[in-house]
Amino acid sequence: MKIKFRKWNCVLQSQKYQNGRTALQLIDDGDGSQIAIHREMYPEQYSHSLVGNKMRTNDGKVSGIVERVFNTRFGKLATFKGQDQKMAYPINILVTV
Repeated sequence: MKIKFRKWNCVLQSQKYQNGRTALQLIDDGDGSQIAIHREMYPEQYSHSLVGNKMRTNDGKVSGIVERVFNTRFGKLATFKGQDQKMAYPINILVTV
């Protein structure tokens, strides 16, 4: 199925996780890159207003598209798509690119 998601023309792909739950992906219709994934286990991490936005740290050292935002005892942290998921950044140091 082809759909428009934000500024991308996408193909919706349906797969299964190992536990049998449905996994949905939006794939760019032009270059085949992954645009978004439906995350059934922790949907609140993928629905924050920063997710999908191109951001950088205020010192300019790290930039990319925010993949998820989650709560910790230190406050809200964000990870960037395609980067080491062990690295998370406080959302208060992120600025729009």
